[in-house]
Amino acid sequence: MWDDPKTLVALAAFAVALLSLYMTMYNWRRSNRPVVVAFVAEHATGLGAATFNLVVANVGNRPALRVQLRIGSAAAKNLFHPEAPQNRIDDVLNVFRPESEIPLLKNGEELTTFFGAISEAAEGEKCLRYGARVDIGITYHDLDRKAYTEILTLKVYARNGFGGSIWELSKVG
Repeated sequence: MWDDPKTLVALAAFAVALLSLYMTMYNWRRSNRPVVVAFVAEHATGLGAATFNLVVANVGNRPALRVQLRIGSAAAKNLFHPEAPQNRIDDVLNVFRPESEIPLLKNGEELTTFFGAISEAAEGEKCLRYGARVDIGITYHDLDRKAYTEILTLKVYARNGFGGSIWELSKVG
């Protein structure tokens, strides 16, 4: 039986088919799932001041359930200006509390929430440190109750003009 070339070719074809089936199922599971990301985006800017939002988005192709953001205490400390008032710190850190869990984040959906401000003016209220980078954890589940954890870096900066400047549209007339 093993010395027949037809049998060996048939067994090799069967092995390739099984490997192909496994790889197809593996790739389907990896590509058909929620993928949740978060980033800091400018809400508004003015003379020496800017306000920021935190955006949580599902860029995958299935809904995400029970989305929870987490931050370590050392990372949280690095996020704030040393003179930031405690009430502003608490406002920002509310995002990372269990009560702020997002029950359902549809695929393609983006949710936005307040994430502090910066001010260069001496009399301005301090909150975030511009340019601060912190690692956060995002945990969530898919519809099959499989849990996922992502570690992402948030950076407090101007996304528009990330290199330092942007072209200003001129007003004619």
